[in-house]
Formats: sequence, C-alpha cells, structure tokens
Amino acid sequence: MKLKTLILLLLLAGVGYAFYGYATTHFSQPALAYKRYVAALIDGDSARVKNIIATDQALRAFAVHDARMQRLGGEPRLMWYEFLSRRDSADGNTVQLVVLCHVRVDPKGEDTYIGAEDRRDRHLVTLVRENSAWKIANFEDSSTVSAETANVLKRR
Repeated sequence: MKLKTLILLLLLAGVGYAFYGYATTHFSQPALAYKRYVAALIDGDSARVKNIIATDQALRAFAVHDARMQRLGGEPRLMWYEFLSRRDSADGNTVQLVVLCHVRVDPKGEDTYIGAEDRRDRHLVTLVRENSAWKIANFEDSSTVSAETANVLKRR
C-alpha cells in the first residue's frame, strides 16, 4: 500500500467518524425533542410543545418570553446547536443535555439573511422517556434563571 493511499484512507476514516458523531448526536430522539422545544420557545408558542412536555416545570421558560427576546436584542434569523455533553441515566429513561445554543439575530435597523450578530446561551435540559417518546422535564437558560432569581429576591 502506498503512503498516499494510506493517508487518504485515514483521512476518509476521520471524516466518517466525525460525521457519525455529528449524526448520532444531532439526530437522536432526545436532541430532536430539544430542538423542537427551543424553536417553539423562541417563537413563544407553548401550544406547539404540549405533546413533548413531561412536567409543568418545562413550561416556566415560556413565561419569560419577552425577557428572552429582549436579551437576544433583535429578530432571530438562524439557530444552531453545540451539544457540549450528554449524560444518560443507568436505566436509560433520563437524559441530561448541556447545549450551547447559537442564535443569529438582526439588531434594529439591520436586515440580513443569516443575522448580523451571534448570541449564545447555555441550556441545561433534562428529558425523560415516556412510552418510547422523549419529553422535556426541565429546561434552564439564562432568562429562566434570571427570572427565578428575581422572584426569590422579591419574596425576601
């Protein structure tokens, strides 16, 4: 085997491994449920996620939609996700995801196709399996944590 052929095979194997990792992460059932949830969260439409919510705690994030949109500072154009970690429970019925959500936005006065600025937010998501379907049990991002902290401070 020639050196060029060996390098080409190693390169193809590396690309194949990277694509396999990407596909198994981004197209897994928990990841797809999370992506549907976040898309509805950005739109502020809680009715779209009624069938993928396991607890009322996951609906809290919809209560702070206005604060979330103000934090974004513009019209959302494009979203993508960096899955930082995934922790499966021993029984396989619970998954915790840590995701860095990128949202490209257009500030006021700008109108671009993909968004002029990138906003990032870390999401901590807990999903549970109910009858072979993955549902959101808990969701935390900076907007929900800020709102909960403000509520605790108001009570004192």
